[in-house]
Amino acid sequence: MSNLIIDGKVVQDSATTTSADGTQFPAGFFTDQEAVGRAGLEQAPEIQYPNEMFYTWVHNSDGTITVTPKPLEDCIAYVSGLVTDLRAKKMGLGGCKVLVGTEEKWFHSDAVSKTQQLGLERQASNALAEGKDESYILKDDEGDIYWKTMNKSFVPMTVKLAKDVFQAAFLQDSAIFRAAVKHTTAIQGKHFVPELEVYDYTIDWPETFNNI
Repeated sequence: MSNLIIDGKVVQDSATTTSADGTQFPAGFFTDQEAVGRAGLEQAPEIQYPNEMFYTWVHNSDGTITVTPKPLEDCIAYVSGLVTDLRAKKMGLGGCKVLVGTEEKWFHSDAVSKTQQLGLERQASNALAEGKDESYILKDDEGDIYWKTMNKSFVPMTVKLAKDVFQAAFLQDSAIFRAAVKHTTAIQGKHFVPELEVYDYTIDWPETFNNI
């Protein structure tokens, strides 16, 4: 649907329109560009709408809009919520990196995996208490444990690796938490809505698997 300006007001091509001088423009007239040109009508400007998460607006009769920023505290809460969501995503899906021999491997960091890693760490501690060394491969009911990494390769779960994964998961979560706090503090220090609109909360996070 085309919008045109008649008598200083924007009208839509949805019904017959009559101008102040009595000229009638039937529905569908505005789609005929040649007729519009002959009538000397002006095309209404295309409206550039702002980000609805930060602004509200009202339409004016001349085809423009009047934009009003939303309350600052609402915008702060919105962007802070984005940080919280990203933090949860990175903690749950971002994994933790561990050096296995000479190769870096990523291990899952979802809640179930972290519970399993805690169990492996305890088993590793028990193995050390029994006199096993760090190269000892932990066992389950079927024998040696081979653990699936995030790139779908399998590695033997040794005492050392179980300890390393548990420690790496802790350090990764701590680093992600600190990054989130840094962002949230920066967001809360903003005084104007346009600053919040352009704030890039996606940078300055710890490395994650596939940059999650």
